[in-house]
Amino acid sequence: MIDMESREVRVAGEPVQLTRIEFELLAVLASRSRRVWERDTLVRLVWKTDWMTDTHTVDTHIANLRRKLAARQPGRWIQAVRGVGYRLAAPSSTL
Repeated sequence: MIDMESREVRVAGEPVQLTRIEFELLAVLASRSRRVWERDTLVRLVWKTDWMTDTHTVDTHIANLRRKLAARQPGRWIQAVRGVGYRLAAPSSTL
């Protein structure tokens, strides 16, 4: 469950503490479940800039987000699409 107003995330009823960047990444991914989001698009939407930082920055934040979600309920919540970006693996209603 993602509550945009309170900026709270719960998985299996348990709260998940996220940084601002992690929350924004999850919100973008959940906004269109199964859509593949390119790294540069994520940078533009989350960091609110067209300046492309090292894509490793996106990868690092995604890895942290994956770890936090899986700690509450095992599974591969976020999938990498090789050479493109990321997508949410589960329908957003299951979060």
